[in-house]
Amino acid sequence: GSVTTEYGSGTSALVDGSGTAASFADVIDVLRIDDILYVADENAIRRIDLTTDAVTTWVGDGAAACVFSEDPTEASLSGLRALTTDGYYLYATSLCGVTRTRLSTGATSRVSGSYDWDLTFGPDGYLYYPSGTTVRRMDRVTGVTELVASSSPAAGDTLSADATHIW
Repeated sequence: GSVTTEYGSGTSALVDGSGTAASFADVIDVLRIDDILYVADENAIRRIDLTTDAVTTWVGDGAAACVFSEDPTEASLSGLRALTTDGYYLYATSLCGVTRTRLSTGATSRVSGSYDWDLTFGPDGYLYYPSGTTVRRMDRVTGVTELVASSSPAAGDTLSADATHIW
């Protein structure tokens, strides 16, 4: 088979557009929810509408800052790393900590000041993330965290979960 470029021009920049007319600065993570791809693109969350091929900057403007706002065009995120969702919010890890963005409005707030590389929802509804040589569990509403495992994984490792386990 062959490989084709569907989205992005190959130029490192934050440019909205359709298909290959758009550009991405530094894609770190991608998450699909229905017909929308959410892209952690360095310092902004981008949306790709799979039905129209439109690529838009949804949260942030590419500036490295930590600004939280009800208006997604006024919010800024720095050093995005990972994305996950509970179906109502898009959760992200970044230099700003763990943030959540309401899928219906784009309103963005910080849930926790902890900066880590990955996060996933466990079967119990809590967010789990590796932190150094530990794994922490965070209440997605209150931001309260607790240690659940130590000695593994190493910093930068990723987590995954299914209906019964986290690994």
